[in-house]
Amino acid sequence: MEQALSAIQLCLSNEVMRKVIEETTIIGLWIKLETLYMNKSLMNWLYLKHQLYTFKMKEGMLIKDHFGKFNRVILDLWNIDVKVEDYHQALILLCSLTPSYDHFIDALL
Repeated sequence: MEQALSAIQLCLSNEVMRKVIEETTIIGLWIKLETLYMNKSLMNWLYLKHQLYTFKMKEGMLIKDHFGKFNRVILDLWNIDVKVEDYHQALILLCSLTPSYDHFIDALL
């Protein structure tokens, strides 16, 4: 546990470290970081929902990069206790693809 605490502390900037320096357990550190930086406000909720429902792939973008961005949005929503059902995720992801993937989408549907 001490190694995990040290590993997280090494990743923190000096400014953040000053805010959490008194935490001596990994659980305490995690809760403090969550309190400081996990914004569960309505504004954040709306922003992330907007990102999800307007998510579109840019022409020429690699599919793995597009999936990575999509997963980050889903994870950000998960972190503020917003669960997006798997079938919604699948539909949003399929609809976000460029027209060059139309044959793939048709085959899946």
